[in-house]
Amino acid sequence: MQLVETRSTRAKRGGGTGGTVTTDRSVIVYSTPTCGPCKAAKAFLASKGVAFQEVNVAEDIEGREELIRQTGQLAVPVIVVGDEVVLGFNRPRLSQVLGLDGV
Repeated sequence: MQLVETRSTRAKRGGGTGGTVTTDRSVIVYSTPTCGPCKAAKAFLASKGVAFQEVNVAEDIEGREELIRQTGQLAVPVIVVGDEVVLGFNRPRLSQVLGLDGV
């Protein structure tokens, strides 16, 4: 997946008590500002110390098109971890994909 530099993305790193999770795969959260599950997903990632990029599909047309290309829909949140796509805030699946089982 190629990110366009002009996107309104930002890197985040959480400061939770669990330390920092290191992954060699990029983590991208497609979201909108008013989406409750999106906020919950980002808070979960931050609490686990997972760095991620956020793509606001309400403002980022290229990001929105990329989301639709990958999933065939415009529902958020979508969390992409490397080549794995997690639809919605599915905490167990997201933990599994990130290797957080038991963390």
